[in-house]
Amino acid sequence: LSTNTTVKELNLDGNELNDTGITIIAQSLYDNASLQSLSMANNGLGQSGVRALSELIRYNTVLTELNVGTNNIDSHSVQLLCQSLMFNRTL
Repeated sequence: LSTNTTVKELNLDGNELNDTGITIIAQSLYDNASLQSLSMANNGLGQSGVRALSELIRYNTVLTELNVGTNNIDSHSVQLLCQSLMFNRTL
């Protein structure tokens, strides 16, 4: 994913990625310059996965849509995501 230039949308809903899988995907997207829409709903996203997504959100300049619904994200994780969004100009 880091060097892919053609994929614009990626829907990974309901794949039970959990934090490990979400972290790997988020890290692989740090240098991606084409993905505009990422959906990771219903994947068991927890605090470490949110940390990885927060880093991605902070520095990514291409994503315009991010779906993390149905993941039981706690209030601390929501706060991390919100703080990252303050640095993002596209989401």
